[in-house]
Amino acid sequence: MGTHATEHGFCVYNDEWPLTLEGAEPELPEEGSDSYHDVPMFEVLAREADVVLIGAVPGLTKEEIDVRVGSDHVIIAAHHFSRTITLHVEVEVTKVTAQVEQGILTVRAERKPILKEIHVDVRAAEE
Repeated sequence: MGTHATEHGFCVYNDEWPLTLEGAEPELPEEGSDSYHDVPMFEVLAREADVVLIGAVPGLTKEEIDVRVGSDHVIIAAHHFSRTITLHVEVEVTKVTAQVEQGILTVRAERKPILKEIHVDVRAAEE
């Protein structure tokens, strides 16, 4: 589907998955605020099996980074910033990994399977 980029350099990639991720920009601090330029940008890869967030967090250790995941969002925080990224797809909150290596944070979340339909058994009413 291509790449979507905002003026802030945030990109959403959709590697041949039939899903529109419109409005997937992260919530940013107000332009001109002290923290506006200190908030790291993250790239989001929405793939068929998972969603991957990648961003630069230079100088931060794993102990200084807090990652929290909801079914459709990721919050990444450190002592000088907090970033909420809405995923617009549901992920398995118990199947998430985060790793920081050489100043690059990678968060990988397994997507929840999309159920097209299920069969429901019909029972007779009890008398």
